[in-house]
Amino acid sequence: MLVDTAELVSVAESLPIALKIQLIDKLLNSLNPVQGNIDALWQQEVEKRLQSIQTGEVIAEDGEQVFAQIWQRLEP
Repeated sequence: MLVDTAELVSVAESLPIALKIQLIDKLLNSLNPVQGNIDALWQQEVEKRLQSIQTGEVIAEDGEQVFAQIWQRLEP
């Protein structure tokens, strides 16, 4: 089945954001095949970190502020 690229892009752009995310995920997975156990372990780690933030066990800090503090410490 041949599909015109412009038509395919047009259809993809008109999708709701949730479907766009699913499409992007599937396309990226087709470029980088699933690594089985490694991907499952990363998914567990992501869920663990998210839960730590949601329960207040870990407090997230703004990345720009963190890097600004690091640069201040490194300045002579």
